[in-house]
Amino acid sequence: MSSNPYENEPGFEHIKVTAKEAEAYAQKVGTHSFTCTHAQIAICDPLFGLSMESQETTSSLGEGTERDGFYDADYLLQVRHETLRITVLQRLETLLEIADDDHITTAADLSTPPADYDDDGVKEYDPSADGYTESDPDALFHPFADLYKRRFLWYYDAYLKSIDDASAKIKDGTAFVGTPFEYGTNDMRGKFAYASLKTRFLRVYEALEAEKDSWATEGKAAFTKEHGTAMNLNHQFDSLRNHYSRSNGPSVELSLVDGNPFVWTLTFFGPSETDLYGATINVRLHFPFKFPDQQPRVTVLTPLFHHRISSTTKALCYFPTKLFSVQNHIESIMAAIVEENPSYDPRALVNPAASVLRWGDEAGKKLYRRKLRRSVQDAMENCDEF
Repeated sequence: MSSNPYENEPGFEHIKVTAKEAEAYAQKVGTHSFTCTHAQIAICDPLFGLSMESQETTSSLGEGTERDGFYDADYLLQVRHETLRITVLQRLETLLEIADDDHITTAADLSTPPADYDDDGVKEYDPSADGYTESDPDALFHPFADLYKRRFLWYYDAYLKSIDDASAKIKDGTAFVGTPFEYGTNDMRGKFAYASLKTRFLRVYEALEAEKDSWATEGKAAFTKEHGTAMNLNHQFDSLRNHYSRSNGPSVELSLVDGNPFVWTLTFFGPSETDLYGATINVRLHFPFKFPDQQPRVTVLTPLFHHRISSTTKALCYFPTKLFSVQNHIESIMAAIVEENPSYDPRALVNPAASVLRWGDEAGKKLYRRKLRRSVQDAMENCDEF
């Protein structure tokens, strides 16, 4: 399989475009030309990763060239647009029951199409059309819903960057361009609508933040009723606070927000001889009522320029090995933030600006460390109470 989706389509290698066909095609799709590269599409884009070749491709949304793969730039842009719309947004909107007319999300834009319709008014897939009902186990089973939500918060910056980069080059309302291997119902129809996508991304983010706040409210009520999950979390908190107070290792402080065992604050100090030296790092953990079946949402309150921390959502990308153990979560969180020489992991490309530098050339790596140290210094000078 190629990292270029266009090259995974059967028949693409046989497409030969003559100069005459290229000219007719360019006139058909318009004159607003631009040039993009596979690397520009790929860099810090979780939809395509970082491994794509840096091969210059002139989009046939403008000027054409006589060569094989003439349509691939258009196809990549269209696949990315539809991946954002269907794979990311539609799935989260379904899980969060978001619609423009449900009055649940105050950020709804009246000009934004409803979640189950695309911009041409074509209704998207509806499970009920296949005979599923709300009580049907197949319709209710979402084993990866929690993972979808956490990863949305991880890659939110990269999604918005993809939208901003593309919307600067493609005017909303521009129709998708067909390719020779598309025919009949086997084609990708639609129009670019990046403004709508951006509004919908914001709406999903706000819904996830509201969900996180609801955990705190429900958790506090459950604690007063001595619910099992609440008592388990409170017991782990007491045990870990005693453990870290007696430990000879790094100084770690734990506290509950308003005495709520579902909302923890982790405070630790940047180790000496690292770029984080001198920093007081505050991390907030929101535990769901269904922990450990659902995992905590972890945000870094201390503003740090870090490749694993989203600059917008402040979500931290980390990977615990024992999902049921809060201690393992805490140690994994500290390791993810402090690690000086991490191995490359495409899952951890959370902050696009930081990731480009961290995994770039030597000059980029030096600039990354300089920016990280500067963020530590700024945090020290503007130390707030969290």
